[in-house]
Amino acid sequence: MNILKFRVLLISLSILASSCAIHNGYINNSASLSEANFRYVQTNISGTAEAKYILGIGGMNRTALVSEAKREMLRKYPLKSNEALVNTTVNWKTSNILGIFFAKQECTVTADIVSFQSSSEYPSDENQIQNSNANTNDRRSQKQSEDEANAQTDVDKKFNVGDEVQYWKGTKKIRGVIYKIENEDYHIRYTKANGAEKTLISTDKWLVKIN
Repeated sequence: MNILKFRVLLISLSILASSCAIHNGYINNSASLSEANFRYVQTNISGTAEAKYILGIGGMNRTALVSEAKREMLRKYPLKSNEALVNTTVNWKTSNILGIFFAKQECTVTADIVSFQSSSEYPSDENQIQNSNANTNDRRSQKQSEDEANAQTDVDKKFNVGDEVQYWKGTKKIRGVIYKIENEDYHIRYTKANGAEKTLISTDKWLVKIN
């Protein structure tokens, strides 16, 4: 065998020993999601099946491979009542090993699982609007009641801002003017004998209005 024939033989063996993989896929029909009456339970679940062929003989056909991959997926993620598969895709990977003599085909099915609920569990837009309006009216009524209560409280106050009052601290008498009212607390500003301006906080229990 001369050197040229040896090189041809090496090249031929390299070609035969080479392998390649071809990928393709498609989206399969699945449950309809035309209404907002579902929720996602699982996403991107998958199952795989493969078949091997020698000189194109053996293994399962493509339809059987898809069914087997789907069964394998549902064995891992069994469907419950009211659940269905959606967004189903089928992907293929074909590997050729030793040229045309040996091939392997792999099928992977992926999908999402959703749970469908009855219409009573998902209120219609009209019901949502009615509920929203009812909540708004409730908040308005509550705010109105609070405003009325605050107004009544203001009426019941014994003193008002600007009133001149007398505050008793033990036997000591302090005379000042109310400059702020917070809840039941009266903020009073007064001037000490040395001319220093001071403030204090008191309830109406210790105050007497000066006419």
